[in-house]
Amino acid sequence: MSSPLRILWVKSGPLFPLNTGGRRRTHAMLTELTRLHKVTWLAGLPEDFVLDAREEPDPYADQKRWIRTREPRKGSARFFLEVGANLLSRFPYVLDRYRNGEICAQLQKFDTSGE
Repeated sequence: MSSPLRILWVKSGPLFPLNTGGRRRTHAMLTELTRLHKVTWLAGLPEDFVLDAREEPDPYADQKRWIRTREPRKGSARFFLEVGANLLSRFPYVLDRYRNGEICAQLQKFDTSGE
């Protein structure tokens, strides 16, 4: 058998609760991948968000790394200000809202670290 792959899975937020088809599918894929490969989960975590108690102990990834993010609640004044400001961006809001310098730095670190 060949050497295990090192897989970095980047997501905008936590996986739990498994309350959507997308989360269930991602969980199933990662659980299977982790059986043979080294999977690291890197995700944003909104400042005021509390992780579901099942998130950390679940073996869907060998490592889980969280980057605190500042995401406005949909419908809030800050949300509408960001949507309005996004009119001047070259990226759609759905992409622009997840841009995060710390996540980019972690991606570069993983790319060069051999971790």
